[in-house]
Amino acid sequence: MKDIKGQGRTFWIVVTAVIALVVLVVLLLIFSGKVNILESGLLNCENKGGACVQCATEGCSQTVCNEGLTKSTVFSCPNVGAKEQICCLTAKKKAGQTCDSSGDCVAGLVCKSQVCTTN
Repeated sequence: MKDIKGQGRTFWIVVTAVIALVVLVVLLLIFSGKVNILESGLLNCENKGGACVQCATEGCSQTVCNEGLTKSTVFSCPNVGAKEQICCLTAKKKAGQTCDSSGDCVAGLVCKSQVCTTN
């Protein structure tokens, strides 16, 4: 008769080795800087439905987004040459404000007759 306990130990050794290898790969990615590629995609303004607007002044202090857009300091835009850019995101509309679709309104409101309102 074969030793079943010996086969069980081998299985758990292999499982533990695979888990250790996965943890090692994740740590290597974190410390090698490869996570920045993922992070840059998550923080990209245009990936969030925003628009990158060229700054009017140094440091972007005087730059204003077009009507209906809000300046975001969280999401980033690539600099074009020596010009800085800021991220302008669409602001959700509150009750009573004009809209084109229900996606323009804050949660819980719908767009009826081009006005955000409750159901």
